[in-house]
Amino acid sequence: MIISKKNQVIEGYVYMLSNKNKTVLYSSATKYLKERIGLHIEGKATKFTKIYSVNELLYFEKYTNFHDAFKRENN
Repeated sequence: MIISKKNQVIEGYVYMLSNKNKTVLYSSATKYLKERIGLHIEGKATKFTKIYSVNELLYFEKYTNFHDAFKRENN
């Protein structure tokens, strides 16, 4: 279990996004889901998601430990 300097467990998320027509699928992991989705909507998250207008959240999973979320992303 990962604990921050303030003795708090750091949560993590795995999420999937698509574009308006549901023709592109993008998955990733993050510690800060709300902020990360905001960056995708603004077109500031990744070059791929900006090019393909991938900004609609389809699915997410929450983990109590962000390392578990990043492991899940790669499975």
